[in-house]
Amino acid sequence: MMGNSSIVIQPDAENGESLLASLLEAEGQHVNNDGGGGGGAAESNCMEYFSAFPSSIKYLVWNEFCEWFSFFSMKSILALYFLEHLHLSENESTESVHLFIMACFATPILGAFLGDCKWVCMVSFQKFPFVFSLLFLRLHF
Repeated sequence: MMGNSSIVIQPDAENGESLLASLLEAEGQHVNNDGGGGGGAAESNCMEYFSAFPSSIKYLVWNEFCEWFSFFSMKSILALYFLEHLHLSENESTESVHLFIMACFATPILGAFLGDCKWVCMVSFQKFPFVFSLLFLRLHF
């Protein structure tokens, strides 16, 4: 937890509070919302607040950003591909894109279910140990 300090934060136009103010108040710091400049102090405390996170967080956030960017890019490109190159109707194209979205969200759930199922893991590793070894070696070399 960071030390107690008083900073000045300009209020948000919609609800009179800012996200940074609520985060700092949750940490037990006093926030002065008089709106009179002082952005430098707020920015330095903001950097101090976010520097309290582990350094690997930036990689996790960047990875999540890239995953969502890839998902939404693929979704839009897929719709255009179905319409213009495969010459599907608009209804068929929409249906195919929705099936893609369903598969994107359903396959991790299916994978989690299979991964948690001890019988599947035990049988697959006992019956096919060399397959998993070859896959492991292929993916890493």
